[in-house]
Amino acid sequence: MRSLILALILAFSLPLGASAQVLENCANGIDDDRDGDVDCADFQCKGRMVCVPVFENCRNGIDDDGDGDTDCADDKCEHTQSCVVVFENCTNGIDDDGDNRIDCNDTQCSRTTACAIPVEHCANKRDDDGDGKADCADSECAPTPMCTKTR
Repeated sequence: MRSLILALILAFSLPLGASAQVLENCANGIDDDRDGDVDCADFQCKGRMVCVPVFENCRNGIDDDGDGDTDCADDKCEHTQSCVVVFENCTNGIDDDGDNRIDCNDTQCSRTTACAIPVEHCANKRDDDGDGKADCADSECAPTPMCTKTR
């Protein structure tokens, strides 16, 4: 009987049209308290763990923020230093891309003209490979038919 009386007192103590305050469930995608704000957009959810943004660590191989994208594939990482593609300048003596390889020792430079291994052209009267010997005097040209005929 006491419970019934207490329930009646509570029911009639609220203004007409008002109801007991409904708490927002901050992770169900529904506006539980019908104030127009859903989940983390609702003031009741501010600061709740489920609403604290998780940041993507762009170098750990894990999808930290749970959006399906890992590290540099995550749009949150596209402008971070670890994900911006930096190209090696192959002639400045500096490790431009941070991979601990400088200029021609860097794989980005291996196919560039700046790092190409010079080849001696055997009939132009120049030292093309920079070894101090031109044409048939160069060991690269010595075995060629053009140079063996002149001996």
